[in-house]
Amino acid sequence: MNSRKICVLFMFVLIEQSVAQNTHSFTMSLIDGWEYQCVNTTCAPFNTVVVSNIRMCQVTCLNEVQCKAASFHQSTSKCQLFADIPDENGNILANMDTVTMFVMAQTRMPSELTTTTTTTTTSSSTSTTSSSTSTTTTSSSTSSTTSSTTTSTTSSSSSSTSTTSSSTSTTSSTTKTTSTTTSSSTSTTSSSTSTTSSTTSSTSSSTTKTTSSSTSTSTTTTTGCGSQCNTALLLTDTNTATVQTLVNSLQSAGLTVNYISGGITTYAGSPDASTYGSIILITGNTEGTDMPLAGQQSILNAQQNNGIGVVMTEWAAYHVLNGQWSVLSPLLLATRIGGATTTMSFTLINSGHPVWNGLATSFTTSVTLGYSTLSTPKVGTTIIANCTVCGTPAVIVAPSSGTAGRIVQIAHTGHWSSGTFNWGNDANIVTMMINAVKWSARLI
Repeated sequence: MNSRKICVLFMFVLIEQSVAQNTHSFTMSLIDGWEYQCVNTTCAPFNTVVVSNIRMCQVTCLNEVQCKAASFHQSTSKCQLFADIPDENGNILANMDTVTMFVMAQTRMPSELTTTTTTTTTSSSTSTTSSSTSTTTTSSSTSSTTSSTTTSTTSSSSSSTSTTSSSTSTTSSTTKTTSTTTSSSTSTTSSSTSTTSSTTSSTSSSTTKTTSSSTSTSTTTTTGCGSQCNTALLLTDTNTATVQTLVNSLQSAGLTVNYISGGITTYAGSPDASTYGSIILITGNTEGTDMPLAGQQSILNAQQNNGIGVVMTEWAAYHVLNGQWSVLSPLLLATRIGGATTTMSFTLINSGHPVWNGLATSFTTSVTLGYSTLSTPKVGTTIIANCTVCGTPAVIVAPSSGTAGRIVQIAHTGHWSSGTFNWGNDANIVTMMINAVKWSARLI
């Protein structure tokens, strides 16, 4: 039985110098870990956009009257909109990276949008199974215009209240959702936090003198890196001259890099890993030495509780295989089977991912590198490219989830001295690393 969530979305439309406020809504059925598929072109997506999160995918569907279903791909942030869904359950395939949403019949109110100037809010409600039912009642009041400023308030049954000033409308909406099973949810945005037991609703209003639009989203708790996104902490060996070439390339791409020479074996938690956008772990020539536990804990805490990205090359899996990196081991996406040193051929198998920006579908390195052959990755991760000569995954990613940041695991060993690669003699490997760091820090 598929696990479902029922989601209610409201769109409040405010027209310049108007005294009436309209409410638009629909109810969606969410299926986590499944992807909507078509067997013919008549039900192919009519639009595909890149959005910041699943709530914005829902809002995009709400804005399109013909949208009856949407699929949100978490690793690429792609939102696919569908207009033709003849059989909801017969056209979905398992995909741990995807959340698919269906607009429930007869719940879109009204059926058409009458203006393009909108202020939208989303409200997520209860979790239920595919056999449960949901009843939604929505009411809205007209807005009253006073002088230059009034207060806009919204109230919701069993929910928190959000108040916005510098507006010329006062609205009130009440949402009641009943279903077989309910669960509580916690929502966090960069500017406000609301916690509800059943339904959360927030309203963002604009002045009637100047037409404007804003979006307020309610989503599962996530923590972003804010203004520190473009900073990276690079921990590697003491091969300073070679590593400086990588540092220069990263900084030329707009990143601010703090390189700690020898940090891969000496880092003990200072500076705090959570103050960066991304942590880069390249073992280099110190594959036999562990990192202090305090340093490992700082990185783990930054990734799991602060949304900080992590990029690691080999010998990450080698460390874990040999009983090292005991605290960091949960970040590993695939374990080591074996390894070799040779040129590497990469073949893209998941097109469109930002880690592969500017790279050919397949390429062979111009130099030799050490590499690990990796096992089948963890559930919920995505293989971006395989190593042709290895016959195993070469680049694996894990999307952010809750408070946990993104992870990229790359199978090559970087500038390990048994190979001839030195961060300056193969542009493809350098481009891949720049993309990986930016994606992990949510810059792309």
